[in-house]
Amino acid sequence: MTPLMPLLVLILVGVSVFAWWTIFAKTGFPRGLAFAWIIPLVGFLVFLWFAFSDWPVLQELRRLRGEGNAEA
Repeated sequence: MTPLMPLLVLILVGVSVFAWWTIFAKTGFPRGLAFAWIIPLVGFLVFLWFAFSDWPVLQELRRLRGEGNAEA
């Protein structure tokens, strides 16, 4: 193993957490869930929950569309 390998792993983990942080922020979920990806089994369970749950941003969109249609 090269001396740069731990640094490379740390950079990849940081980029992954940043990417998931951004995704969670855009969907309306707590951004801190991005850190769950560091723990393999927990990350997988969060992934399943994220994939099959009702996203807060979509709930808000449906609520706003429903109110907009009621006024028309």
